[in-house]
Amino acid sequence: MSQDFFSHLQKARAAIKAVEIGPTAQELARAPEIDLWLPVLHHLGAPCLWGQVRDHPILGGDDIITSPVVALNIEEGWARSCSRWYRLGRPFFRLRDAIAAELSEMHPANLDLMFEFPGAYPIGDLDIAQRLIADFVALVREQTCGQQDGCGSADR
Repeated sequence: MSQDFFSHLQKARAAIKAVEIGPTAQELARAPEIDLWLPVLHHLGAPCLWGQVRDHPILGGDDIITSPVVALNIEEGWARSCSRWYRLGRPFFRLRDAIAAELSEMHPANLDLMFEFPGAYPIGDLDIAQRLIADFVALVREQTCGQQDGCGSADR
């Protein structure tokens, strides 16, 4: 296993451990907001979020694809990527559905809006997104068991 790959796995493992503890109010207050977010599958196979970010410590504000996501808590309004916490703004689904409704009033044909995201495949179903995130977390745990800090029973 290359050192770079191992470093990425350890970063993902640390993010998973942070999710197990949960974000503090201060962490969420400092977290960038990702608006019009949409789960996507990165071309390398990891679940990520695409969206418009505000107050990102490195990127400022722009359309981004996050690093791999290890948790998406829609009810509490946050996500955790391998790099950081995010506050969730509006989901992209709402905008897409509003555009489709507007267009169907003008052109009452069967419309299926497709959006392309360079380097990623949009995941249109939140249940599928949650399963992909769980699979990614399981893979990280499997790959990092026995590495440095070992594995606890919760990791198996």
